[in-house]
Amino acid sequence: MFQNTSSVSSVMNYFGVFTTVCDAFEDYEDMEPEMLCAGNQLSGDMSCQGDVGGPMMCDDYLVGITSYGGYLCSDSTYPGVYTNVSNYLSWIIDNSSSSLTSNTSLIVTLLVAASMWKFH
Repeated sequence: MFQNTSSVSSVMNYFGVFTTVCDAFEDYEDMEPEMLCAGNQLSGDMSCQGDVGGPMMCDDYLVGITSYGGYLCSDSTYPGVYTNVSNYLSWIIDNSSSSLTSNTSLIVTLLVAASMWKFH
């Protein structure tokens, strides 16, 4: 269905979060505080279609969940859009427990929510 996708996780070095850049594109006009816009315009590292639901990490911390982005991999014209995890910290804490089953369920819920965000 999608071209240029991979079943192997990739690592990209994001240069920054630039919501103002996303605001300039018609396709991104619905950016909200719950979303992050990120990519590396210098290297062209951007999210791809197959990355939806994947993590955006900073050091060892989950800061975003891939929602949508450019139509072509490494297309620096269209940065990736991510769910801003920090906006959901209270919910994550309230719904987390030490149970492995509960944590797995939480992770699945977050990934499904991130993948559906585009259609919100």
